[in-house]
Amino acid sequence: MNIEKIKESAIDLKKDGHVFLINSVAEGYANSKSDIDLLVVQFENKAENEAWKQLNFNGIRADVCFIGKELLEKRIDSIFSAKLNDDLIKFGHKIKTAIPLYGDSLTEIIDWVDFDKRVSEFYIWNIANHLEDIDGLCAEEDYDSAILTASSLLDDAFSGYMASLGGTQTRAKWKLKQARKFIKNVNVLNQYTTEALREISYENKKWQLDKLIDKARYFWRLTYLPELGENFPDNKRMYVISKKASISFISGTLYLNNPAPFASVNKDFSLILHALELVDDAMCMHEYLAEKNINISEEKANKHTKFIFERKLVSKKYEIQA
Repeated sequence: MNIEKIKESAIDLKKDGHVFLINSVAEGYANSKSDIDLLVVQFENKAENEAWKQLNFNGIRADVCFIGKELLEKRIDSIFSAKLNDDLIKFGHKIKTAIPLYGDSLTEIIDWVDFDKRVSEFYIWNIANHLEDIDGLCAEEDYDSAILTASSLLDDAFSGYMASLGGTQTRAKWKLKQARKFIKNVNVLNQYTTEALREISYENKKWQLDKLIDKARYFWRLTYLPELGENFPDNKRMYVISKKASISFISGTLYLNNPAPFASVNKDFSLILHALELVDDAMCMHEYLAEKNINISEEKANKHTKFIFERKLVSKKYEIQA
């Protein structure tokens, strides 16, 4: 439906506060069956919860969420200060993609780049937990449960990559529409769809499990270094990631080239080592150097180091060049 027509139909809501178009219509993902969703921010509303009402404007049906300004500000603050969960991510994405019909924009006063980063980190920690669960299930040879868990692993890894590009939509029905909007290289998207849409094979469960984990780790790496995705699968390409280090993609293998000792790598390179799970080759990981005006506290560095050495997720597919 035309946004101007929606705006005209919702004009009576102006008296209640600022009015925003949200969800699928606002994002451009709507179809003929989609609802029209509106958000009304009320300055005098002191309620502790939002209220949804279904209204009809000259034959146009809309689901309208009424929320007080103070509650909205508190929710937005939680997005950046509290531990993220699915509900906070959904709410943040809703506000991030809202289109103002009457009133000021909600998006210009908020650092959404930081939100995208926090969402990426949320999925990164989920991935580590999924991998631990899969290890346990494989140890007891429960491959059915391992495959189901690996499917969640792949979804979270892909969501983490999407968030690193700015796509934080979490609803399954819009995931591929969002991906087609953000991912320009069809080969990268196919890395996800070929496994996500594959039927479970009961002939070779272990093979399917390995494929799911392999694709999940691919998107896990892209979450840290999205630039790699846009050139996949070129036969040979090199990326300079710092003054000293570079990463090459040659015939399906990633090579890290760092002439300096690992104790002297900068934050960017450290994160790439983290993403590639090169634990055994990065024993000096905790000695980060802050470059490019990026300050890393010892506490944060130790937190990352603890994560890496506890997980012990080493992939033998990646090699270090001296």
